Amino acid sequence: MQLESKIKYSFNIKNLKKMRSREFIVPCEAIAEFAEVMVQSELDNEIVGTTKNEGLIIEVSYVSAQEEDVDKLTDLLEDYMDSEDEDEDEEDEDE
Repeated sequence: MQLESKIKYSFNIKNLKKMRSREFIVPCEAIAEFAEVMVQSELDNEIVGTTKNEGLIIEVSYVSAQEEDVDKLTDLLEDYMDSEDEDEDEEDEDE
């Protein structure tokens, strides 16, 4: 599986900070952990769609000061994808 994300930029007129948004494709098995990190980081987010495999497409909006928190989400999904790849490799070896 490949990690997908998109970055968008916008401006929040209210506080004149440059807002960014990133779209994440979150597999259903990783949704709870992903949501926990978003809540702890107080990131604005919106579910914008679903995937064929019952995953969610989530758009996360943030300012540059929250970039580390968004990186945590990226790391979490990369770790999940790596563990999925390892599981597939182990299954192939068992056959």
